[in-house]
Amino acid sequence: MKSKILLLLFFLLSIYIPFSSSGQTDSTRALIIDKNTVYKRGVYKTFEEFKYNSPSLLLHYPVKQFRNKKGKVPNDPREFIYTINMPEDSAYKLRRVFGVCDGKDIFLAHNQGLFSSTKLAKMEFVGRYCIFNAYKLLTTFNAGFDNTANVSSRHRNELSVLNMINGSITVLNRYATEDLIKSDKRLFDRYQTERFNINREEIFKEYIKEYSLNHRSDLDPKAKPKRIENLETLIYKEESDKDYMYYFKRVRTYQIDPRIISISKERGKYGNKQNKYIGLVCKHKFTKADDYNFKIGTWRYFYKSGQLKEVINYDLYGKKHGLYIKYDENGEVVEKLNYVHGKKQT
Repeated sequence: MKSKILLLLFFLLSIYIPFSSSGQTDSTRALIIDKNTVYKRGVYKTFEEFKYNSPSLLLHYPVKQFRNKKGKVPNDPREFIYTINMPEDSAYKLRRVFGVCDGKDIFLAHNQGLFSSTKLAKMEFVGRYCIFNAYKLLTTFNAGFDNTANVSSRHRNELSVLNMINGSITVLNRYATEDLIKSDKRLFDRYQTERFNINREEIFKEYIKEYSLNHRSDLDPKAKPKRIENLETLIYKEESDKDYMYYFKRVRTYQIDPRIISISKERGKYGNKQNKYIGLVCKHKFTKADDYNFKIGTWRYFYKSGQLKEVINYDLYGKKHGLYIKYDENGEVVEKLNYVHGKKQT
């Protein structure tokens, strides 16, 4: 009799104790956005399973990609549609799921279920906010002269983001981007000057990605911000930086270091609107003057004609450090020097 009671208690406990509680809490489980995370192949039944990279169901069928026949731009990722070719008798078992992972990429199931006709959204960026293009099918009814209805349909992709704290989804536009990044005043102020760029979607994505990199700790309030190792050597333009825009973006991500207050771009212009100088300035806690903008990294100075005049590298304290190059108005190098923390080397 006692053995039967014990078996019954064990069975009840196995039902009510969640599988994920085996010695792990939200503060100890690894997040899917963590660095070096290896995506696990499978089906996410819930947002929580996705958030902690813990699919609870196996994925037996491949994710197929095909291009929208009505797409106008070849090779545009927004024109691709993803789905799972699976029989209906298997699909019914996968109703009300969050998404799937094929071991390489992550896909969101819009209607919370997987069927042979389900269109999946591929995650373009996974971070504090995840970016994807939501597939929307639009149906239009047009009344004909003979009182018959003509039905037409077309699809539209909506740039959207997934909030990794609560699982909410927001269609990304000018006003949504403002709302999502407004807590970061520095980033928000810069966005106000660039939001009307012609390629708006790329601007939206750029700022959401930068916000996500800078605010990873939002997902773990107890986590202490990590210092960036060798910060003093990373602030200069490197060969791996494909252009100066990429260089500026890379260095700005170092604002996650708790010793950095802000990093921003500074530009001066002549009366003819040609660039006079352009570079990065930084407020930091390495000195008592934490409200002062130090020139840092690689700066460029120009002649009034627009021709490059000088390339000067500055350390974290605004002192010349590294290679100095001067050009004449024809673009020829006339002087090359090397500095070490403000002192010219001979």
